[in-house]
Amino acid sequence: MPTSSKLQLIRLPSSLASEPKRDWQLIRKERTGFPGRTLGHLYSSLANELGTFVNTAAVHRGMGPKVAADAIAAFFGQQRWQHDSLAEICVPPDVLQACDELTRFAFRTQTPRTQLAAFHSIVAISTQFPGLKIFLKNSAMVAAELQHSGDSDTLLNCWDRQNSASCDLRWHFFCEFAATCITDRDIFPIIKGVSRVALASGDAQESGLSLIEQLINSSIYEPTTPFHSHLSIRYLTGILELQYFWNHLRLEQQNPHRQLYMGIDRNTIPAHATVLVSATSSPQYPLLYIPVGNMSTTTHAFIIDLGNRVRSPLDLGLFRSLPQARQETVRTYYFQRAGIHAGNLWAAFLHGHQTEIGPMGVDLLEGNVYLWGMGREEMGGTWVVSVDVPRRI
Repeated sequence: MPTSSKLQLIRLPSSLASEPKRDWQLIRKERTGFPGRTLGHLYSSLANELGTFVNTAAVHRGMGPKVAADAIAAFFGQQRWQHDSLAEICVPPDVLQACDELTRFAFRTQTPRTQLAAFHSIVAISTQFPGLKIFLKNSAMVAAELQHSGDSDTLLNCWDRQNSASCDLRWHFFCEFAATCITDRDIFPIIKGVSRVALASGDAQESGLSLIEQLINSSIYEPTTPFHSHLSIRYLTGILELQYFWNHLRLEQQNPHRQLYMGIDRNTIPAHATVLVSATSSPQYPLLYIPVGNMSTTTHAFIIDLGNRVRSPLDLGLFRSLPQARQETVRTYYFQRAGIHAGNLWAAFLHGHQTEIGPMGVDLLEGNVYLWGMGREEMGGTWVVSVDVPRRI
């Protein structure tokens, strides 16, 4: 990477051709006594202007990094490929040619401006379509360079402009980021061979962790380099753009067995432990004390059981196990919720007659039906489930 003294980008005003005398006087006035440096910056600026012109002309002719990237995205973004591993799709020659063209624009034979556009496109589409990076890696010019060494430094030697004044920190960042996207061997194995639909789901895939959870962990705890963390985040961003993710999340929220434990780590709760359920508004006054029993359980299993409890008619034995003050609070909450028929339904409940319109387990939470978190207290190690009321964000 270049030193900070090399990162200043000097550009001439756009009126250089129409008013050369005034612009030349400005440069001479600023750089008096340094003719070599003045000419160097002048040539660099002219190269930038020329690069802009060439890149614009290429786009008008149906060429350029963005045109190639759009052609690739149009193919891989088709509905029919959403349930397939992109790496196993039979790709037509014109799409493979677009991959060749896109990566060709990243090499130093192009202008810095064109290279930067190629870097942006490589980062965007390789993380938007997991598996696509295989085709970019196998493109003609990239494959030729990587045949002896498959690391990102090999591509950087062909792409980077270490001593160019026309390339700022942002340019060098995307240069290295794009090289990492193509050559990565740390993050890609997580999503290799997985369809976009499967990637967008929260289903456990390995060791009880979904692919989304694995990417989150990779971005925080396991990055080999900062760019591997950036890469994980870009893959996660691509997931958020998928309608499948939001559809799956909506289904999860409607599923009584799985709604509550999304985002809860899988940990073991020992036998004979007691788990507290507390509202975030008043954690010092637990809503429930739930004993684990004679066998240990997991946090996921506990949350599923809690979800079943609050969606079922209120268990009379559990209700009577509450302190008297808590029983009265639950009763008051139910009467406010149930309206004019609350009295008769409550009396039937106390006599053991449970109905779907009578008191429900959710009344124990007094409206705190959103799971806020689950963890262990630092003092004493007691497991606590935190719940909250629905809020508009």
